Amino acid sequence: MADRRQNPRVRCGGSAKIVSLPSEGMAVPGRVLDLSLGGCGIETVFPVPSGTRAEILLRVNAASLRVIGEVQAPRGPRGVGVEFLLLSSYGKDMLADLIRELARQQAVAAIAHTARHQPELKAIRTRPLLLAESHFTAGGLVTLVEAGTKLPLIEQPANQHRTIDAVETGATQDSRILRVEELDLFI
Repeated sequence: MADRRQNPRVRCGGSAKIVSLPSEGMAVPGRVLDLSLGGCGIETVFPVPSGTRAEILLRVNAASLRVIGEVQAPRGPRGVGVEFLLLSSYGKDMLADLIRELARQQAVAAIAHTARHQPELKAIRTRPLLLAESHFTAGGLVTLVEAGTKLPLIEQPANQHRTIDAVETGATQDSRILRVEELDLFI
């Protein structure tokens, strides 16, 4: 089956109510799955037959919209696709702004996700370093497991005569540190 959508859709979350017309006083609650200028996808609690004309009440982010639409196609056992038939000019402007903002947020999230997973980014693993007579200058995140909490600390040396092996593992002779986790810094 070909996708006949003329408007791009954005995934989103929100609440919906479908009130069939003429109204029988029953509203079918649902969850908004995606949104476009021409319609939306809604996951419903109860099935709504194709061809049903309805007043659709949508709440996505801080925006509330009321449109007249028609259920076009089932989407799985509890989802429906709704085509918008009637929307005020103010509602169209609000919908366009909402879709633009959702698309912007998703683009920013996608860029951030991609940047975190790019192999060409330089990952610098901080390790304890010795400079000028064993002064501890940088270290890993130390997890205080014994206390039942995770608390990031930068360990200061208890004495100035630790060996390099002890410094690199984050251990000291009198330390009760159970684990040292590396800290990734991205430049």
